[in-house]
Amino acid sequence: MGIGRFGIGLAGLNTFTRDPAAMICTACKRKQADRFIGDQFEIYNAPAEIALSCIASDSVELIATDPPYASGSNGLLGRSRSSHAKYRNTESAKLPELDRDAMLPEAWQAMMRGVWAECFRIAKDGADVLAFCDWRSLPMMMSTIAAAGFRSRSILVWDKGRRSRPQANGFRNQSEFILWFRKGTKAIDRDQPIYLDGVFRHATKTKKIHATEKPLALMSDLLQIAPPKSAVLDPFMGSGTTGIAAMDAGHSFIGCETSRDYFAMARRRLLEFAGTNADGAV
Repeated sequence: MGIGRFGIGLAGLNTFTRDPAAMICTACKRKQADRFIGDQFEIYNAPAEIALSCIASDSVELIATDPPYASGSNGLLGRSRSSHAKYRNTESAKLPELDRDAMLPEAWQAMMRGVWAECFRIAKDGADVLAFCDWRSLPMMMSTIAAAGFRSRSILVWDKGRRSRPQANGFRNQSEFILWFRKGTKAIDRDQPIYLDGVFRHATKTKKIHATEKPLALMSDLLQIAPPKSAVLDPFMGSGTTGIAAMDAGHSFIGCETSRDYFAMARRRLLEFAGTNADGAV
C-alpha cells in the first residue's frame, strides 16, 4: 500500500495545517485503504481519515477509540520523541512505533477534525462516542469532537492503579480520561435502560503488545453503552483490543489502523478470537 505519514518538517513532524486527506478524491482514498473482512469484523490498513471514507453513512451505533495524543510532554521536543521513549514500560519489550504521535498541534488538530467529521457522517443518530485522552490533550480533543457536531455528555475516568508512573515530590499519573459524546440528544432505543459507572478501576497492563494498550476488561466495561448487536467503530484500533471486546459482547467491529505492524497484530488477534482461519476478502 505504501502509505506513510503525510507532510514534512522538523524531526519528521507533520507540519501541514490543512487536512491532507481533504485534497484526495473519495475514489482515490478508497484505493489506498487495504481492507480485510473476517467473521464479525472488517478492518482497514490506512490512515483513519482515508479508511473512514470507505464506510457507509449512518451505519454504526458506537465509536470507541484511543486516538494518538501527540502529547507526552509540555514542550515541542518532548512531543517529538519516539512513542517508545514517551510510553516506556520497564516490563515491556520494545514495541513498534505509534504512527502520528509526534505531530505539531496544528497538524494534529487538522487530522483529528477530518477524522471526527467522517465519524459524524458514519454514526447513526443517537450513537455514542468514547474517546480516550490525557490531561494535556483533553481541551483540544474535546474541541475537535464538538466541532464535528457531536454533543458532550460527560468525562469518564480510568483509574489505572498504582502500576502507573509515579512522580518524585508530586502526584502519581494514575488517571486517563474518556470523553463521552453523542450524536444528537436522544440515545438509541433499547429494551431496558442501563446505568453505568463513571469511574473505571483497572490496572495498566504489563508486558504490553502495544505502547498504549488498554485492558480488555476496561474496554468491555465501556462497551456496555452500546445497544445489543451494535456496529462498533474504532478509527485508531492499534492491536485490536476494542474489536475483541466488541465481538465478545456480540457486536460487529470496524477498525482502522495506519501502522502495518499493528494492523497485522490486530488481524491475527481478531481472527484468533473469531476462531476462523479464513483468508479474508477484499
